[in-house]
Amino acid sequence: MKKHFLLALMFCFAVLVSLCFLLPLYGQDENTIKLKISANNRRITVDLYDSPVTRDLVSLLPLTMDMRDYMQSLKYGYLPRTLSEEGGRRQTTFEAGDVTYYPSNKEFILFYKNSVRLRSDHIIIGKITSDLETVRGLSGRIEITVAQADE
Repeated sequence: MKKHFLLALMFCFAVLVSLCFLLPLYGQDENTIKLKISANNRRITVDLYDSPVTRDLVSLLPLTMDMRDYMQSLKYGYLPRTLSEEGGRRQTTFEAGDVTYYPSNKEFILFYKNSVRLRSDHIIIGKITSDLETVRGLSGRIEITVAQADE
């Protein structure tokens, strides 16, 4: 009897721990902030996950910045100031469409290539919702304008 109770307790603990890691992944689309990025007569749309980091980013909008290509995998640009890191989910592996904030360099980053692994932690702040070919097609150093999308 004691053995069954301990097994049941261990199972419940394992489920609880698993949910703690998975829950931040669910519901990110429920409360999103929509952005539009304009560059070279092209438009990119992004859904930002609602968090203190993204609300701080939105407080800077509209924003114009230069972006550069890195490793033929991502575009990055520098924000005018550091953003809040509160509630930010950090990771080092990214998929095409991820939008991140890199606090150490105040970088706003758009990933357009799958399975990019970096040495430094970035905060996931959203997902590109438009065609990734639009991002891939922006070559060299480009000027972009980021604004909140009209609902």
